[in-house]
Amino acid sequence: MSEQTDFLLDETGDLANQDGDLVVGDASIQLQKDLIQAGEGEYKQNPTTGIGIYTFIDDEGPENLLKKIRSQLAGDNCNVKKSIVTNWGTEKADLQIDAEYK
Repeated sequence: MSEQTDFLLDETGDLANQDGDLVVGDASIQLQKDLIQAGEGEYKQNPTTGIGIYTFIDDEGPENLLKKIRSQLAGDNCNVKKSIVTNWGTEKADLQIDAEYK
């Protein structure tokens, strides 16, 4: 697995800091989360990049979302081992992804 080193964000989405310094570390999960939340067109340098998870809310099932997740993460040089959604269509829907960067 390749570590994706970057500035880390805190739980509010701000740059994390420790003793007044920015925190740098493995941002693999953070990068995957950003890609899942961002819609197409939000990355100006790559306008077709982004999943836009919120656009799938009214879908009958999670198949289209999971297909797009696998496609977009593969395009980001990620090996997706597993991606599942439980409780689809409820407030307790849960997305689980097991993926690592090559």
